Amino acid sequence: ESAFGECTNLSSIQLPSKLERIERTGIFGSQKLKTITLPATVRYVGGQGLDNPNLEAIYASPTTPPATEENYSYFGGENVLSNCKLYVPKGSGEAYKNAPIWEDFLNIIEDETLGICTLNALKAQNAYFTLGGQRISQPTRSGIYVNNGKKVVVK
Repeated sequence: ESAFGECTNLSSIQLPSKLERIERTGIFGSQKLKTITLPATVRYVGGQGLDNPNLEAIYASPTTPPATEENYSYFGGENVLSNCKLYVPKGSGEAYKNAPIWEDFLNIIEDETLGICTLNALKAQNAYFTLGGQRISQPTRSGIYVNNGKKVVVK
């Protein structure tokens, strides 16, 4: 709980690829946080677990929508639910549109699984990708990334 609660200067976050649960208020209350990428292993998000008022995009990699709790705010209210884009794996859009809490998003977009051959098609998007094809908002570790179709080395 509250692992990143009210981290007011948090602008991006890269969650570990083995993460299974985000507890209540796990990533909560950051005014600057615009993008969250959920790894495919996430199975549960507790109340207010992703409640941030200025979210613009959530990249949900699980093919099955993570379980949630009723009677909690999750994504920063109506403004986020109407303006934030929820990207989900291709073929899982209907599951998210019918899942409690996730169904409240007005912009649920099926996103193809990324591979090296599809990265060139995403040159116009200002996002970074690991060599494994995972979309991230900003690199937080040293390594090689792809941004706007070009290799970026972070030391």
